Amino acid sequence: MRIHLTGTNWHGATTFNLERAFKDLGHKVLFFDKHPSKRDRVMKNIALRLSRKPYGVEERFSNRRGNEWFESVQGYAPDLIFIEDAPNISPDFISKARELGKPIFYYLTSPPHGHGAKEQMWCFQYVDELFSIDEEWSKIASQFFKKPIHHLPLAASPKDFYPIPGAQKKYDAAYIASVPEQSPDGLMRAHLVDQIPKQYSVVALGSGWNYWLKLFPKLQSRIQASSSISIAKMNEAFNASKVIINFHSTGHTSSISARTFEVALAGSFQIADYRKDLDVLLPPNSIPLFSNLKEMNDLIGHWSELAQEKEREEKVRKLRDHVLAHHTWEHRAKEILKYIKSFNEK
Repeated sequence: MRIHLTGTNWHGATTFNLERAFKDLGHKVLFFDKHPSKRDRVMKNIALRLSRKPYGVEERFSNRRGNEWFESVQGYAPDLIFIEDAPNISPDFISKARELGKPIFYYLTSPPHGHGAKEQMWCFQYVDELFSIDEEWSKIASQFFKKPIHHLPLAASPKDFYPIPGAQKKYDAAYIASVPEQSPDGLMRAHLVDQIPKQYSVVALGSGWNYWLKLFPKLQSRIQASSSISIAKMNEAFNASKVIINFHSTGHTSSISARTFEVALAGSFQIADYRKDLDVLLPPNSIPLFSNLKEMNDLIGHWSELAQEKEREEKVRKLRDHVLAHHTWEHRAKEILKYIKSFNEK
């Protein structure tokens, strides 16, 4: 099968993982990067500065990118057109692609937001199957997509995340996340790490951490990296820590992050704040949960103790086995491709 794949690297390189999973299943994939070229980004920024009609500028460049997308689809002649969270592909071009007579599937991996939010929601009426990681986002999307919306959670790859033989637990706790300066989520994450008691060895990695030193100066001793880190570095950090803190974005209303599955495949222990999908996707009591800072710190204290090592390792083993059996990207690719058959039978 020939698959034309469009998407973003948001959510732990979702598009890359899907591309690899489709290829591992024996399919051919053309990846179309929905992001504009560097030249177009510069031109767009200049136009936005000069124009008094910023929405008109956004629309012009969206149409330009949409036309490039349609020409790519037309030239590749795929058996499946798959779009992952691409709000700057105009509904007009998705509607036009329907004329090619091939199934169009859309994967909603972030809530509709920003300049392209209304275009993204409007395009749902032109796709054949719609997948969403979060049931609350599905309620919004259902206003424009009248068929059932498929629940397709995020996942992880055992090629990227795995136990490292002989790895030493150097840290009591680790938190790996971006901490954007413009977002309340960034403030919440920085505050969370700042409030872990001093007696615990803690490491923080991910883009943006240094910005928050002006509010939380003691973070200096805990920040190991303040820029994007490689998957290999992330896996090493998971393996080097007794407890991984899995604190979700406010955008996840019921869904769980890819981090949940990545930590499990790394063979590491995690604690998390509650999301409904923890009950839906994982065995009961797989992950200790916290609802405030005191509970989080109590869990770090308890599960980092030497006396809890055996029970910690048993929980890790069971959860890793479950994720390997149900929640890899290959599982997600197979679930997506199930719906090709129903389209071909029309």
